[in-house]
Order: sequence, then C-alpha cells, then structure tokens
Amino acid sequence: MEQKIQGLDFTPIEKFAGKILNNLSETHREKLLKKISADMKRSQQKHIKAQQQPDGEPYPKRKRNHPRITLHPIKFIYDAYDTGKYRKARLVYLSTWRIYKSGKGKDSQGKYITGFDEITGGEHEEVFLWEKIFHVKNEPEKKWFLPKDSRDHERLHDNEHKLSDLSRPMFQKIRTARFLKSGIDNEAGEAWVGFLGKAAKMAEVHQNGLTEKYLRRIKRYPVRKLLGLNYDDEQRILNYIIDTIEK
Repeated sequence: MEQKIQGLDFTPIEKFAGKILNNLSETHREKLLKKISADMKRSQQKHIKAQQQPDGEPYPKRKRNHPRITLHPIKFIYDAYDTGKYRKARLVYLSTWRIYKSGKGKDSQGKYITGFDEITGGEHEEVFLWEKIFHVKNEPEKKWFLPKDSRDHERLHDNEHKLSDLSRPMFQKIRTARFLKSGIDNEAGEAWVGFLGKAAKMAEVHQNGLTEKYLRRIKRYPVRKLLGLNYDDEQRILNYIIDTIEK
C-alpha cells in the first residue's frame, strides 16, 4: 500500500496483509482496496472534524500571536516607493492590524505594521515599514495617521474578524474532499489516503510539528496528527480482508 506525501502510513497493515493481498484475484483485490481507502478517508475526516489526534487525544490549542490583532481601523499615507527624485505614495486602510518589532538591539530592523489593505483588495497580508509612514512636518517622530469617519465605523462592524477567533476549529477546509484524497494503484496493488499539493505541505508541518516562516519569524507548530491509524481502523481493515477471503 502506498503512502502519499503527506499521506496515511499503512505499513503496520501491509506487513500483515501484503501476502494475502497478492494471493487475491485482481478483481477482488481492487474491490477490497477501494473499500479500505474510502473507509480510511472517512475515518481521518471524522477525527479531524472532532479536533482529535487518531488516538483520541485533543489537538493542542492555538496560541495567540502577540501583539494581539487590533480591531479598530487605521488609515495612513504610505511611502510605497522611494526612487530619489520621485516619490510615490498611496493611501492604506487596515480594518485590523498589528505592530511588530523585528529583532533586538543591533539586529533590530525597526517596527512594522501588518494587515490586509482593503483599498487594494485585501487578499494578502502586507507588511508596512514604520519608517515609511508619512510623518508630520517638523515632528519626525509623530506619524501621520488620517482621521476616521462614520464609514470606518460601519466597515469595522461589517467584518467578522475571523483572524482573532482562536476558538474556531482547525483544518476544516483541508479535511474536505477537495484536499483530502483517497484511491488505489492497481499495478502496485496499493491503497492510499493523503493530502496533495499545497495541502500536503501544510499537513506535513502540523503532522510532524515542524517550523514554518510566518511574518518574518520562524514559528514552530505543536504536533497535530491529521493522518494516522488507530486500533479501530486496523481492526476494520483486517475485518475487510477476512471477509474477502471467506467469500
């Protein structure tokens, strides 16, 4: 049975059932592998939905990134480009944002603001260097933030600000059929269940508790097993094999 990246490891069952599968007819083997892969996919989706590891332990809870997301909107003029003679600036509107300070001491690169600029569409979180926000003339330490109006208040309450909700379930998107796949390899006589493409990379980080670059920082995630066999899974697979042999 094949292991996809990031995929379910069937090795424990393979050691026991490999010879049995090879002795089955092609039709019976294909039918059995389809049943196993479909069942294991449902099993993985079920424990992910329940926010549990395959062994039933709950996933480690999220930790809030500090500083916390600020929920009131902010507007400012940003010096987007500095080409010497010509300066191009743009208006930035962030309904939610946060301030970070990069590095410490001599390694510090200063402060910067991150957020989704709604004026440009807000599809990707951007980084705005603190020093490039226009300052008030004759007061270089004071930044030029624009006054808010009633529309800002309305836009603030129209947004759900899901980024600040740490209680929402994790991995609910990638557990769907769009990202979690299952199938068989007829030539190799193998079944597989796993994530493909970008979802595989994300799953691998959480599955193995790896590090990932996030907003110019290296963040280590706790182990959250998205894929894995438990005792009940193994028993069901063995029962499928026994039923096939008896027939």
